[in-house]
Formats: sequence, C-alpha cells, structure tokens
Amino acid sequence: MRYSRLFYPVFYIFIGLLLTTNILSAQSSAVNQNRTSRGREFYIAFLPNVHDGGRNTTFLNDSLYIYITCDVPTSGNIRYRNRTGGEVSVPFAITNPNEIFTFRVHYAGLELQGFYTGSMFDLGGAQSERVARQVFRVTANDDVTVYGLNQAQYTSDAFLALPVSSLGKEYMVLAYKSDARGLLFMPNSRDEVSTPSQFAVIATRNNTEIRILPSAPTLVSGSTAAQVVRLNEGEVYLVQADPRVSGGLADLSGTRIIATEPIAVFAGHQRTTLPVELRPNLWTRDHLVEQLPGLETWGKSAFLTPLLRARDEIGIGSDLFRIIAAFDSTRVFINGQLLTVLNAGQVFEGQLLSTAWITASDQILVAQFKKTSSTLEAKFIGDPFMLLVPQVEQYDRSYRFINVEAFDPLNLGQASPSSRGRVFEDHFITVIAPSGGTGLSSLRVDNNPLDVSRFTPIVNSGYSFANVAVSPGVHTARGDSAFGVYVYGYGVLNSYGYIGGGRLRIIAPDRDQPELAWREECYGISGVFYDTLLTDSRIASVRVLPAQTALQQNVDVRIDSFTPFADSVGFQARLRDIRLDGEFTIEARDSIGFITRRRFFVTGATVVLEGHNAQSSNPVERRITLPTGATRILPIPLVNYGTTTQTITSVRLEQFSPDSTFITLFASRQAIIIPPQGRDTVLVSVNVPRSGLYSAVLSVALNNCQPYNPVRLVIDVGEDRTKPEISANRDECTRTVNLRLRDPEPFASGIARVEPLDELVNCTFRLLPGDALRELQAILTIQNPNRDAIYALIVTDSAGNSTVIRDTVQGFTVEILRERNDAGSTGAWGDVEITVLNCQRVRLRNQGLKPYVIERLTPRGNIWFSVSESDFPLTIPPNTERSITVCFAPLEERSYLDSLVLEGYCQQQSLALTGRGIALFRSGTGRCNALVRLRTNRAPLEYFMEQNYPNPASGFSTSIQLGLVRQEPVQLRVVSMLGAEISTINLGTLPAGAHEIELETQALQAGTYLYVLETPSARLTKQMMIVR
Repeated sequence: MRYSRLFYPVFYIFIGLLLTTNILSAQSSAVNQNRTSRGREFYIAFLPNVHDGGRNTTFLNDSLYIYITCDVPTSGNIRYRNRTGGEVSVPFAITNPNEIFTFRVHYAGLELQGFYTGSMFDLGGAQSERVARQVFRVTANDDVTVYGLNQAQYTSDAFLALPVSSLGKEYMVLAYKSDARGLLFMPNSRDEVSTPSQFAVIATRNNTEIRILPSAPTLVSGSTAAQVVRLNEGEVYLVQADPRVSGGLADLSGTRIIATEPIAVFAGHQRTTLPVELRPNLWTRDHLVEQLPGLETWGKSAFLTPLLRARDEIGIGSDLFRIIAAFDSTRVFINGQLLTVLNAGQVFEGQLLSTAWITASDQILVAQFKKTSSTLEAKFIGDPFMLLVPQVEQYDRSYRFINVEAFDPLNLGQASPSSRGRVFEDHFITVIAPSGGTGLSSLRVDNNPLDVSRFTPIVNSGYSFANVAVSPGVHTARGDSAFGVYVYGYGVLNSYGYIGGGRLRIIAPDRDQPELAWREECYGISGVFYDTLLTDSRIASVRVLPAQTALQQNVDVRIDSFTPFADSVGFQARLRDIRLDGEFTIEARDSIGFITRRRFFVTGATVVLEGHNAQSSNPVERRITLPTGATRILPIPLVNYGTTTQTITSVRLEQFSPDSTFITLFASRQAIIIPPQGRDTVLVSVNVPRSGLYSAVLSVALNNCQPYNPVRLVIDVGEDRTKPEISANRDECTRTVNLRLRDPEPFASGIARVEPLDELVNCTFRLLPGDALRELQAILTIQNPNRDAIYALIVTDSAGNSTVIRDTVQGFTVEILRERNDAGSTGAWGDVEITVLNCQRVRLRNQGLKPYVIERLTPRGNIWFSVSESDFPLTIPPNTERSITVCFAPLEERSYLDSLVLEGYCQQQSLALTGRGIALFRSGTGRCNALVRLRTNRAPLEYFMEQNYPNPASGFSTSIQLGLVRQEPVQLRVVSMLGAEISTINLGTLPAGAHEIELETQALQAGTYLYVLETPSARLTKQMMIVR
C-alpha cells in the first residue's frame, strides 16, 4: 500500500530527491541477494519495560545492553542520545572474533518511557505518540551482527538488530495483546499496573514522512485514526495501545506503517502474562520485543518447533504461535491442511504443542511466544519471550550469533552457586535443516558436528529440527545447505528469544502500480512517473492516449526518452493555443503490467470581456461615452469560458492614451476567483474634465502567469444634449403604472430629478431607488380602480435636458343600469312558453373620461340566456349610455338562473338573469273529424315518437308523445296493416319541443293499425291496437 501526493512549490526538490532515491534503489536492487542481518550501520531503540522500583538506586542494575560480534577484527562507534538530547559517543573494538563486545548502560533517560513507569501512572511524562530522541546508532568498519537486550529485574527480552541496508519502507506490526489489570485482587480496574501492546519507529534519514494506520485505539488519540508524523534521522516515535478498550486486550498487531525512507520498527509488549487470558492462574510477566523485517522480505513458509520447557515451569497454559498476513485472502495451511484464511493485518493465534510446517498462498510473518512459568508466589525459571520465526526462504548457510549474558547482583540464581548474579542460567538454540543429503550431517556448531539422531522430522516438509543446549557467548553455525537458527534462554522469572540471523532478500512480488507526481505550470504541466520501491518491477512504457476531442488536440505532450525498465520517467505538457483549455490522458505501465493512468486538465487564458469572442488574439474593445466632467465607476465584466477555475492574481491598467491620470483601477483585490462559465467584475474609475477620446488597456495575470490584455477601454467624452426617455407599462389590472426613465447615449449625464407637473388625479407617485446613470423606475399607484386617473411628470437629466409625460389611465368606469319591468327588474323574464324566444334590452353607462370598449359580453351559462353578437364590439363614449339585447328561450318546464358579468381591469359587475319555462298548448281536427290536442313541455335534442298509451286502446282516445328538434309542419297518418290510409291529421307547423297528441279512436274498428309521424326532416312509425 502506497500513497500518492501532489507536490507544488517543492516539486523540483522532490524530483531531485526522487532521482537520488532511484539511484540508491537501483544500487540496493543490485545487492538484494546480499541483504542479511549483518551490516555496518544500525539504529536501535529500547521499548518501555517495567522497572518495579522506578528510578530508585536499588534498581540501578536495570540496564540496556548492546552486543556486537564480527567474523573479523573490527572497530566502530556507538552514538546515543538521552531524553533531553544529550549525546554520547562510545568507540568499540573487537580484536578477537570469538569474543563479544558488550555495551551496558543504565536504562534511565535512554529507554522510551510509556505511561507506566514501574511505580506510577504517568501519562503526562509518557512519550507515546510523541517524537523522541532516545536512539542508539551503531556503526562499524566491517559487517557486524548486533543484538539488543532490555534487562530489568525479572523482566527482559532480547532481539536481533537489522542493519540499515536491510530495512524497508513498509511494515506490518506483529506484537501481543495488552495486559490490562488493576491492583492486586481488583482485576476489573484499569490502573497503573496495566501494560500495553506497543511498537516504535525510527527514521534513518532526515525528513522521513511516516503514515501509521493503527489496528486498535492508541493511548493518546484514543482511536484508530491514521497518524502521519515526520521524523528526522535518529528520531523515534512510540505508539502504545489504549489498555482501557477491547476488554483490556487491545492489540496493535496488524498496524500498517508506510514511510518515504527506510525505517527501523521494533514491536512487542511492555510486560505481559502469557497467555494473558489465563491470569490470575498465571501471574508473572515478562517484556517482549523483536525488530520487525520489512514487508518485502516476508515469505510463504515457516516452521513451528516446540521450545524446550524451562526447568520448573508450571503446567498451566501452553506456548503460543501467531501468524499475520500481509495481503487479503491469504490462505494459511498447517502440514498441508487449510488452517484459516486471513485478510491483510489479520492474526491467527494457536497453541504451540508440536512441530508444524506453516505455508501460505501469500506473504506471512510468524512468531512463537514462550508462556509464563510461575504463579503469584513462585519464582521459577523462565518467563515469556517473543521470537520471530525465520522464513524458510531467508535461511542462510552460515551464522555467527550469541546467547546473551547479563548480570544482576540481586539475582539469587537457582542452577548452582556459580549462577548467582547471572540473569540467564539456561541457553539453547533450535536448528532446522533439510533432512536429505548432507543437510544434517554437514552441520557444525562452533566447528563441532551435531548428533544427527537428535533431530526430529517435521511432518511432510523434508526438514528436521533439534534443540541444543549451549553456553552463553559467541557461537557459529555452518552447513552445506541453507538452514535456520532460533536462539533463546531462561533465567529466574526471565527469558530471551530471537532468530540467529539469516538473509533478508526481497521476495515479495510487485503489487503496486507506478506512482505519479506532478505540478501545474503556466499553460502546462510537468510530472514524473516513478516505480522505485524495492519490490517494484520498474517502468516499461509511458504513452499519451489518442486525442478524441478539441481540448485533447490542444495539448502537446513530450515524454522524456528512457530505456525500459526505468526507475522514473518525466513528461511535460504545453498548450498549443493558450487562449483555450486543454486536456490529455497519460499512462505508465510497469514490467508486471500494473498501470497508472491520469487525466489532466491544462488551464489556458480563458478570461475575457463578457459577450465577446473568446479566441480573439487582440484586446476586445469596450467603448464607453461619458459627459464632460463626470466621475464614473465603470464595471468591466469578465467571464471565464474555460473548463477549470481561474484565479486572477493581478490586474492593472497600461498603454494610456493620451493621459493616465484620468483612468485608474477603483479598488485592487488580492485574488479574483472565477469558476468555469462564471463571471466577475473589475471596477475602473474615470474622471475626465474635457471632451475628447481616451483609452487604456486592462492587463490580467492568471494563476501568477504572464499577463495578457483581454480588454481595451475607449472612452468618448462630450456634452450631453439628449432628452431623457420615458416608457410606461401598466399592469393587467391597471392598479399600477411602471415608468422607466433613462438618459440615452451618447454622453448620458444621468437622471437628476423626477417631479409631478400638475396635481395628480386618483393616483400617487413614488420614485424607486436605482442607478440614475443607467435607468430609474417610478411607480404610479391608482387609488380607485373604478375611476380614471390623470398624471403629468417632468424628468430632467444632470445636463438640464427634460421630458414631460402626460396620460389618463382608464379605470373600470362602466355600470349596468337596473330598471323595473313586468317581471320585476332588469334581468327578470317571468314565465315564458317552451321554445319561445323572449328578449329585452339592458342598458350600460360609461362614467369615465375616455371611451370604453366592450369587446364581448355573454351570460355565464350561455344556453338559455344569450346576448346578440351583433352588438359587439360595443364602444361607449364618456358619460353616455348604450344598450344590448339579452334573450331567454326555455327548453323545458322549470325555473332558470344565469348571470351576465361585465368584466374589466380585474373588476366586474354582475346582473342576475332569471326566468321560468311553461308548457305550450294547442289543438286541431284531422280528416274524419279526428280531434287532436297538443301540449309542449320540453324541447328535445332529437326526433322521437313514443308508443301510444293506453295500448291496446279500448276507450274513445289514446295519447302519443312526440318530439321535434326544430319548428316544422307536422302531419299524423293512421294506416291499416294492409296499407290502406284510414285517417290523415294535419297538425300544422309545430315549434321545436316535446308534444303530447291526444287522438280520438271512437271511429276506429277493433284491429291493428300503424300510425305515422311525418315532417320534412323525419318519418317515424309505430303500431297500435284497438279493442272493443
């Protein structure tokens, strides 16, 4: 996991450093196969331990040890700083390679301080998540092996130090769970005897940026939020887990650390019972620490081997092993069987009960943990330690290692009187080697062969192991095949463990695409792709994707020449036409096939005068006229027609003609930011005392680039001789009149005064605030909308030119006159026979000062009541009456109601229209003296004739219902079933409507007849029966 960063002012410095890093990286790659645990420069920090007496003189034996061995005589230097920055330099020399150079110093001020010092809870004095100085730097003239030991009374652990030449930039922490506890017999509290999971990071170069992604809440931040810290060479950063969370078992294992330069990482625990879950059955605790290898050195195979039991450790609990994965979906196998699937940073923990062959589908790191040996009261041999298990891929054929030796006068010893004062009494190594060939028989420890019969095969692996007791001090181990060595030892409530050494080759595959850094420049971009991590496969190709749009065609991109496979490749992009934006997409591919692709937008000079050609190469002229002697603030509207936000970093006026004293910027602004398609305004102040033609050029710099000239101001100064212009617009309801007042060009001096000329009639006048130079508005408000309004205004400009406006605003001045009639009053019709059209005149009066025009007037329903269309449009002169014809034609027997509404200027008058339809009666005689009586009670919408009633008819008459759509002549014929005409009755002309005919039948004999209704528009036939 790596993180890109955008570099701006320090871009070129960064590129220089990057190229230097590339050279060093290439050199490092060349010697990758030679990376081992031996080297000439080391950085060491000692994690917080527990000192039960604090800094009391009783505990002056609590010490920090550095052990140095070498295959040849050599010399060197140990430089270290204390907490306050005081620096000490100690030279060393090794004349006999079989001897150890031992450096010992009291821990006070040199060990990193956690929140628990051994005697008190001191969060204020803790160095957690702070930059600290307590770092040891070991340098030597030849390759040496360096070990560290943090030894306090009954709590210690040692580690193999890794040289700078074998350090990485990316790490994953493997540690152990916090041991949070309270005072004795109060296990639920969290006080000063709680000890945390912890790690520390040391910078080996100046200005190293380190990004930490905690897997558990940390002590100071209280969260898992990312921490970014910048360290210089020799500075250290301590991180401790917050023991108050996760049930007191917060574990920093899985924390990811990424740095810009090689760093050293130490991880473990301040002091823990192990397994921590078995307290209080297990009680004694010990310090845990190992220096972690970089992620690029992790392998996929490791062996678990049971550790020899300490002489008198109790049988509660077991040793543990932990496996952590570097990447997601890592399948972990034990002896060929799937054990678990881990994601990046996840940990599997198991009991270490027997030998096992651990393999994985991706990079893993494995550690073994020795368990607690004693209960509360006992002081047995042994206690916890942490031992990183070497990857099989990193085994070597030759080792020089030590079993550490430390002294404490307070240590009583248990093995023999000779062990008194020795911190560690029993020392061991574990040797793992190939079972076949000469893998076992060629092994030599201190030039002595090992007994092959002591080796135990590791299931299905082809390897065997043996635990061998050794003495403290320097040892060598050699063999024909690559093999592994673990080193450990026990003392009273003490122990240590670490790997014996080995190679640290880069074996992790390239998993990352090339990185990209760039900076924006004036009308261009410069950048560099780089692929410089130790695991990177280097850049194979860089290309620009084909242009498909006009913006893409406006960029020229030049890629620096390079030979595959390069550490870095630079490129430069420039606009072809700086008056337009541009874009391009560039990609880099490494030799594995990972691709980094980015689309860039290049900003052009896209700010111009609003409303003008964006691509004009010359300044756009803006011509302005001003009256002589006037002072004006002129807005110059600028628009950004581009696709990116523009920042105007400077604006000035130049190229004045003929005089520069009359035209100036009104106010300067530090920066004007205009988004794409946005606009802003630059203000220019002008004060010209005499007539003439003046000009100046506006110079604009975008984004601190070279200025350009988008606008030329041309100012024509002269006398104002034009009168103001006035336009009037009334609203739909004529409640207000909006007057627009402007002083026209050229040389407009602006509106000076607006005053009523005469007394205002039926209205009030109000001048709105506004820009007198451009346009003012005045509002006339009509007081009574039913009356006309009269106004007269005079408008004068600053030069004395004036204009008068007079007008009469018509109101709703028409009314409907109501008069008495036979039915009551105007609009009342009383009774009217069905289908009869009855009309009356309605008078209207205009009381206004202007003729009133009525375009059209109809009743609301416009069905039974109607108005003659020929009366319209109707113009009524002032103080005059006119009349219109309104008619009523009922269609059925009932009462009718409608209204005649006169509307105008959002006002209205309403006249109610009422009437009642009554039936129409008439009678006649047909041939054969047949009597017919008709009654009309409604007007149908279609012709019809109903069945006679009663039918059969036995009396003297029968009734027939019929309907006419319009007024027509009607006859009724009675015909026999054989077609002989019996009787024809001429009913005459009947009006439209429904009619009832009563037909006498006394002259008809019994039988069946047809009766036929005939009109010019319809012929209807039905049967009837006569019975006697």
